[in-house]
Amino acid sequence: MMEGLVFSIIRTSLHDGPGIRTVIYFKGCSLHCAWCHNPEGIAVQPEILGYPERCIGCDHCANVCPEHIRGGFRLPVCCHCGQCAEVCPGEALVTCGERYSVSELMKIIRKDKIYYDRSGGGVTFSGGEVLMQSEFVAALAQACQTEGIHTACETALHAGRSRVNTVMRHMNLFYADLKHMDPEAHKYWTGADNRQILENLRFLSQEHPDVIVRIPLIPGVNDGEENLSASARFIAECGGGIQAVELLRYNELA
Repeated sequence: MMEGLVFSIIRTSLHDGPGIRTVIYFKGCSLHCAWCHNPEGIAVQPEILGYPERCIGCDHCANVCPEHIRGGFRLPVCCHCGQCAEVCPGEALVTCGERYSVSELMKIIRKDKIYYDRSGGGVTFSGGEVLMQSEFVAALAQACQTEGIHTACETALHAGRSRVNTVMRHMNLFYADLKHMDPEAHKYWTGADNRQILENLRFLSQEHPDVIVRIPLIPGVNDGEENLSASARFIAECGGGIQAVELLRYNELA
C-alpha cells in the first residue's frame, strides 16, 4: 500500500489558498534555505524533535532507548524508532513525521468538506517539498478532485520534470516559489542553483492555467532592485498560466 510521510496537518487555514482549507505538510525537501521556517520538514525520514524546557527528568526515555542512553534529557545518535517519544509524559521528545495512506488522509480531509463547499476552499499540499512524494500526492489529489474538493500545491519546483507532470494533472492551483534569479546566489542561500526551478516554472506556466508566483523577500538576500527586476523580466517571458505574483515579507513567512 502506498503511503505518504507527513509532518503536520492544519485544518481551517485561511492563508494557503482560496477559502477555508486543510493544509497537509509533506516531509522531505531537496533545498536548505537559510530562512526556512519549516526546518522540521527537510529530512526525508521521521525524526525525533527535542524540547529540553519540557523535560521533567523522569528518565523514561533513557529506560526504553535501544542506544541505552543514560543521564537525563539528551538527544543521542538516534535510530528514530520513536520509543522515547511514546513514553515521554511531558512531550519533551516528539516524533516528527507520520506515514498515512490516501484513505487515512481522506478521512481527515472529509471532516471539513462543508467548509470547503461554503467558502470555496479545499486542500493545499505543502512541505517540505511536495514533489519529492509526487506519486502519493497525485493519488491523494486525484481522490480529492473525485469528490469535488479543490486542490492547491505549494512548491519550490526543485524536482525532475516527470514529478511536475505527475502532480500537475491533479492540481487546480499552483503556488510556485521564485527565490533568486542569480544561480550562484541561489546556490549559496538554498544549497542548489536555480536552473531546474526556472525551467519547471517556464514549463508549468505554459501547461497549467492557474499559477501564482511567490517571491519571499529576504532582507539583504533577494530584495534588491536588480534581483526583483530580473524576476519581473523572467515572469513576463513565461506562459500565460501565471495569474499573479505575490511578494511575501520575511516576517510573513514565520
